[in-house]
This record gives sequence, C-alpha cells and structure tokens, in this order.
Amino acid sequence: DALANAVATICADGIIYLKAGVHTENNPITISKSIKLIGEAGAILKFPGEPKATEFPEGTVGNIIVQAGLHFLNAPGSLIQGIEFQPIGTDGNTAILLENSDNSGVISCTIKDFQFGILVEKSDNNVIMLNNITTMGRWLDDLSYTDAHAITIINGKNAYIADNDV
Repeated sequence: DALANAVATICADGIIYLKAGVHTENNPITISKSIKLIGEAGAILKFPGEPKATEFPEGTVGNIIVQAGLHFLNAPGSLIQGIEFQPIGTDGNTAILLENSDNSGVISCTIKDFQFGILVEKSDNNVIMLNNITTMGRWLDDLSYTDAHAITIINGKNAYIADNDV
C-alpha cells in the first residue's frame, strides 16, 4: 500500500513517480487533491475489486456498482500518465474514476481486464488520450455482466478523447 501512503502525505499539486515494476494496493485509493501520478516505463499498478453483475431492481432503470482502483474525487487538474493498470484477480471492477475533477487527464496508460476502464462523472474539460484499454472478457460469456466499457463519460462538458486503442 505504498501508493496509498504516498497519496496521503503528498501536498496538493505534487508529483508521485511510480517506479518500474509491479505495485499492488490492497484497497482502492481515493484521491481528494490535485496530484500528478506518473509511471516510469514498466510501472504496473494492481488493485482489488471484482466486477459486479448488472442489477436491475424492480421499478428502476438500472444500477451499476462501481469500485474504482483510483478514485479522483474533487481533485481538479490531476494527471495519470504512463501506468499499466491490472486487477489483482482475473477481472477488476473499475480502473480510474474521475469525479468532480475538472481539467484532469489520463494519458498513455494501459488498462487491462477491468469491467470499466475510465469513468468520468461530473467533470469538465478532461483529456483522455493515447491509452490502450482492454475490458474484461467475462461479459462475452456471462449474461449477468451486460456492461463493460473502456471509456465512459457519465456527464461532463468538453471531454477530449483521442488516439486511444480500445
């Protein structure tokens, strides 16, 4: 949980460099300040979190459970760059959630085997580019997993999404 400790102690607008190699976090991390998280070549970040079957309780339109490995909450101006994201298990729930985090970016990352790669909620002017995202394959075989999305803008204005391989 070294990354969680680094996030807890870094000042707003600080930079965390993730060294090359595999880094495993035992819990999801919520980041509530602007930071830059930059990976060296070969930096891999693993998170727990099982995908959740889509549930549709009676009388509702839908309900999707999100458990983000990195949850940027009220962290405008943040950057995630050059990191490979993998689940600890076979499949993961969500790699990155940008919530109320305007002017943030996810650039040159690789995201593998998550139900949701990048989710953007109530965040404007975000940049998502040069990423390679492969969602989990479970949704192809198990009909209870009807949702798997590489990039989803739930709401927000002026998202710039370019040159991603999904």
